[in-house]
Amino acid sequence: MLTETDKIIGGFTTLPWKSGGGEWYCDNSESTFLFSLSSGERYPLVNKDKAIWCSQAFGPSFGYPDL
Repeated sequence: MLTETDKIIGGFTTLPWKSGGGEWYCDNSESTFLFSLSSGERYPLVNKDKAIWCSQAFGPSFGYPDL
């Protein structure tokens, strides 16, 4: 994703995306992370129980309170 300030950011997970009403998914392997290509940083999970939020209405979301 390219931000309004021209930063390139994203996220990675091995968990499958599931559409539906919205639900948090746990990543016991703790392989989910956020990253910034612009700064060369990788940001690990803060809370593995809320690694990704899958929702048809909002699309993919990473972490809570990671962002």
